[in-house]
Amino acid sequence: DLNYNVTAPTVKILPPSSKECKNKKKTLVCVASGFYPDHVSVFWQIDEVTETNGVATDNNAVRKNESYSITSRLRVSAKDWRSRTFTCTVTFFNGTDYKQYSDSLKGSVLLHTDMIVCAKSSGSSLMTSQAGKLSYAVFLAKSSLYALFITALVWKLKVCPTSSPACTMYLCHVCWFVLIQTVICVVILILIS
Repeated sequence: DLNYNVTAPTVKILPPSSKECKNKKKTLVCVASGFYPDHVSVFWQIDEVTETNGVATDNNAVRKNESYSITSRLRVSAKDWRSRTFTCTVTFFNGTDYKQYSDSLKGSVLLHTDMIVCAKSSGSSLMTSQAGKLSYAVFLAKSSLYALFITALVWKLKVCPTSSPACTMYLCHVCWFVLIQTVICVVILILIS
């Protein structure tokens, strides 16, 4: 199309997402954008050696207004991510010859940030879990206290005649229920602390 100017791509590598902090594999994303026409190819290098394993590149560039963009992903082990340098190179045909545009990223530069993000996400889920356990233990304790209160109230008001075997049996069952619930509460409190 003669109405558009030939424009070279801007290449940027995005580091692995913080959601992958515990994964054994990391995904790097290379985004080439703002180029015209769409005559490009993408390749990855790890420590200046071309890598084809774990590479997934869009089949075609996507047009956005007057330019194109393309995305490529590279999956690597967590060990490689921490210790190696990654380069994404886009070869662009400008109508007369091929030019290469690259971006590089050293994995270890972001390792400290990854650990902080991973620790924060692990800590928040651990705190949520403990808060849930504590809420459950409080619920059980309150239920036991309520049962104990009702038992004491029944006993105090002497709803049943003291000589009635059914009343004595009922109170005995309520006492056992309260005792068992109290023991369960104590065990749960020990387990979550």
